[in-house]
Amino acid sequence: MRISTTSIAASAAFVLMASLATTTASARMQALMFASAPIWGSGNVVIIRGPEGCPKGQVIDIRVRMSQPSGVTGEGSFSGDCTGKHDTWMAVVHSTGLKFAPGKAHAHAWATRWTSGGAVKSWDWERDMTLKKGGS
Repeated sequence: MRISTTSIAASAAFVLMASLATTTASARMQALMFASAPIWGSGNVVIIRGPEGCPKGQVIDIRVRMSQPSGVTGEGSFSGDCTGKHDTWMAVVHSTGLKFAPGKAHAHAWATRWTSGGAVKSWDWERDMTLKKGGS
């Protein structure tokens, strides 16, 4: 089997384009959560926010699971009516056991948009974040 340099170049271009498309999609999805989040109380609550804009008349549900390298995890959720304008969602994440600490964290979110007829769209995304002390 003989492979031409044209085939190799075309394959390399395809891999590069696919990689760039994946990177762009990943960056877009990460933008659905802000890069930092405050820790509240004694470390058992984190407030996660992100931009949201969905068609008026729909409802959006967002569920978030957060973890830190220390082993602490937590979950929170948001549910709201879509206004058709750009807005900000907020989920209160409660730790399960250990307490959150300032530093690196990872969040995974799942969202579903609904109408009276049922689910319209569901998707998920992940983001590495920085937790910062927010208040008491």
